[in-house]
Amino acid sequence: PAAANSSEMIVTPTPVTTICEVYFPETVNDSVKHIAGYPFTHNSTVPNRNISNVRIWIFGEKTLTFTSVPVVSDTFNFSLPANQTQKMRGNYRIIFQYPKSGNTFDITLSIDQKHQEVHNKQGGLLLDLGNFPKNMTGFEAADILEREIQKNGVEDFSTNLSLIVEHPFIGLDQISNPTLGDIITLHGRTNLPAGEDLETYIF
Repeated sequence: PAAANSSEMIVTPTPVTTICEVYFPETVNDSVKHIAGYPFTHNSTVPNRNISNVRIWIFGEKTLTFTSVPVVSDTFNFSLPANQTQKMRGNYRIIFQYPKSGNTFDITLSIDQKHQEVHNKQGGLLLDLGNFPKNMTGFEAADILEREIQKNGVEDFSTNLSLIVEHPFIGLDQISNPTLGDIITLHGRTNLPAGEDLETYIF
């Protein structure tokens, strides 16, 4: 018999457009959940309009970092870049320390080549950052700092934020054995933020 004409049919799948609100990070039980490798941003207002600078402490189990940010129009912005959150895992406590006014704090820092210390209002040693975290955990140091700020006679004020940094993951549910012609639907869960694009490869 004569050979039948054949042709290859190229099927282009029609993408399904999903419109969703992009939100990130997520607040759960007074804690903020964040994914490592994504930039973190926190915006807030200061308790006193005369404040010009805010000191920010980030305490981990065995880590401590601190910085200062300026106040603009009674608000301040604090950010952690993606390359910094990529190295973070687990629980963190962020303490925002405010002076009574301006940028002069009662709880002071002494940072030079010989000293890395936190001093109380009277000038006494409160925390020796040079020996941290040998002698205590970061959360114990955070408790000491907050208790000192809350003492009578100390005019500094503080608020805190619990930050949970998770590793990103994507998990797919088990697919049963389909038969020819069945529609296969993929189900799964991820902690990536809403609006993130996922690429799917089928081999």
